[in-house]
Amino acid sequence: MKPRQQQGRQEDSIQLKQRIIHYQSEITSYEHKLKSLQGSIEKEKVRNQYLQEKLYKIEDQQIETYQKEIYELKEKITQLEVELEEEKKRTAQLQQKVVSAKPIAVAPKEKLVEAFANIQAHFAYSTILPSTEDDDITIIGDFMIKNTGTKALHDIIVCIKLAPRESGTLSGKIVNKKSQSFIESEIDWVFLHENWKEKIKENGEYWIKYVDPNPLPPNDTIIFSQFGINLPKNEDSHSVVVDGFVYSKELPKGIFSLNKIIVNY
Repeated sequence: MKPRQQQGRQEDSIQLKQRIIHYQSEITSYEHKLKSLQGSIEKEKVRNQYLQEKLYKIEDQQIETYQKEIYELKEKITQLEVELEEEKKRTAQLQQKVVSAKPIAVAPKEKLVEAFANIQAHFAYSTILPSTEDDDITIIGDFMIKNTGTKALHDIIVCIKLAPRESGTLSGKIVNKKSQSFIESEIDWVFLHENWKEKIKENGEYWIKYVDPNPLPPNDTIIFSQFGINLPKNEDSHSVVVDGFVYSKELPKGIFSLNKIIVNY
């Protein structure tokens, strides 16, 4: 055999031995790791078993505690039920004693409801707008007055107020007390004051009185009907408010109407 070939074989043999040594070293390392893992697994098994036993012990203790509490509550309920039955018996005995000792009750006398005075009043109206710029605005309506109390009402007086006072004029079936037309007609409303024109000029208030001598019974209604309010064009004012008030002998302070008339133009 040639020296060069023999030298090559020796080198291969050395490399092979080195590889075998390397692989044996790795096998040994893996065996150590495997043993370490197996040890960890055994530790986890022991730890897990310990925890499970502890958990079972805690659950048994809790169940035992709950069962004891339930038993005590049941006993307490039974005791309360017995006490309740005894209390019912005592109450029934006391009621019998009270009934036997109580005098026969006399029916109370009915209280008399005290009569009272009250009025409700409101405007029912329509507004007629002008057809041309030169025409006036006209309001036509009724002022409804109802006795909502339990007393008859005497000497009914109405005040209808226009604000501002120079904004318009009110007209209707109203006469002066001393006029011949009042004596001969069936008009229900008269001006309250003899100087009624001055009153209107002074504050825009129209004071009128219901002339029927009979009082207004409860739930009955009277009407100041078909009144008219003429609103001429006014450069100083573009708004008119009409308020209503009702007075009687029984209500000297007066009652406001439920609504008012407001016109903006």
